[in-house]
Amino acid sequence: MPDRHDERPRVLVADAIDPDAEAWLSERCELSDPAAPLSADHDAMIVRTTRIGSELLEAGSRLRVIAKSGSGTDNIDVATATRLGIVVTNCPGANARAVAEFSLTLILLMLRPVIPAAEWLRSTAIEGSLVVATEAAGLVGWELSSRTIGIAGWGRTGARVGRACRALGARVIAHDPAKSTAEIESDGVTATETLDELLQSADVVSVHVPLNDSTRWLIGEPELARMRPHAALVNMSRGGVVDEDALAAALSSGRLRCAATDVFAEEPPRRDHPLLSLPNALCTPHMGGTTADALSRTAWSAVKAVDDVLAGRCPDNVVNPEAARSSGLSLS
Repeated sequence: MPDRHDERPRVLVADAIDPDAEAWLSERCELSDPAAPLSADHDAMIVRTTRIGSELLEAGSRLRVIAKSGSGTDNIDVATATRLGIVVTNCPGANARAVAEFSLTLILLMLRPVIPAAEWLRSTAIEGSLVVATEAAGLVGWELSSRTIGIAGWGRTGARVGRACRALGARVIAHDPAKSTAEIESDGVTATETLDELLQSADVVSVHVPLNDSTRWLIGEPELARMRPHAALVNMSRGGVVDEDALAAALSSGRLRCAATDVFAEEPPRRDHPLLSLPNALCTPHMGGTTADALSRTAWSAVKAVDDVLAGRCPDNVVNPEAARSSGLSLS
């Protein structure tokens, strides 16, 4: 039997990634069948949405790196991985452009009744002027340049969205406790001291924060009550940042005019989820970062991180530097 050190490293690609990136990795490593039971008995894992919990990690002994083909690592027990000396990497910013473009799309759809108008046109017999009939049906929106857009979270994605809205003429305000006022205002937007100030001032609030202990249920019933009457909310961050029941109640009562969410606290959402049945809630299936371009970028970032760790090099974007140091990888 050959010595284990002479074997090629075993890598589990737990979720489908770009086939060219996977083929490149397969030339260097032995890839396990993704249909096989999930196991930490590998040298490396690549995951997108698969949950990697403490029980799974504790059951393995050879795992050296978990590479997230994406940015958020809330589906990985990073604390346990760190304790076990397992390096966790991610791809911050790799899908920021895709998410920002989708966010801008949803913001515009909160201002212009495109989807209701398309449905109305399909289902309504119209005589005379289409323009007059459209106005009579109340299918009139607002221009972005006449609105104030509030960006909660001025990171890679939120800043892109804010800059795009400003370029189209909107007044943009932003709040991010991790950023200085000078850093935010260098982009030509107005920084608010508090989230409440942003909520009270914006016609559309677009949320772009990570999910962690300080942001879980960041926007609940009290925060929604502080928003302008008939304002709109867009959640492109993570499920669990916005209280979905409170949002549904605000939409049902007319306290908020409309909302869009691409994420849910439990995914997929249950079929009787209150937001799915509301005509003024636009719900999409966590697709903001799903473009062919972004999927390729995140996949290549993940496979190169795996290749780096297995070759004894420190990869880019280490989430838990303590594990990298304990593994003998030199952080630059």
